[in-house]
Amino acid sequence: MYFFISNLAFLEIWFTSSTTTKLFVMLSSGQNTLSQSSCFAQNYFYFALGCTGFVLLAVMSFDRYVAICHPLLSVAIMKPQICVHLGVAAWVLGFALLSYWLLFLSELSFCGSKIHGAPDCHNGPFLSSGCRVSQWSP
Repeated sequence: MYFFISNLAFLEIWFTSSTTTKLFVMLSSGQNTLSQSSCFAQNYFYFALGCTGFVLLAVMSFDRYVAICHPLLSVAIMKPQICVHLGVAAWVLGFALLSYWLLFLSELSFCGSKIHGAPDCHNGPFLSSGCRVSQWSP
């Protein structure tokens, strides 16, 4: 259990620093725009780390289920080697689940090189800066 809690604590440090570091740099320099590549990377890491957190919480709930429902077998079921495999699988799965989003987002064409809006680069301003190509031409 402490192995998964330490993974979750490490994940939370990276999750919060994925947006706050760029925010502090932008606030200290007075800059209000982000480049597309930095917004793209910030969005990917923010959501990938969030997805990893959800998967890690699911793994932690499985660990607690085994400890509560099978207290005598929990040491035999949740060996340290299994815990390491589950922890690595949570990290890999969390980043792999967001890779399809990265592929879809990379196919968008953007009108400008800078994105003006919130310094933490939400999905709304980021996706609204994509150029819309009309399918209906007169």
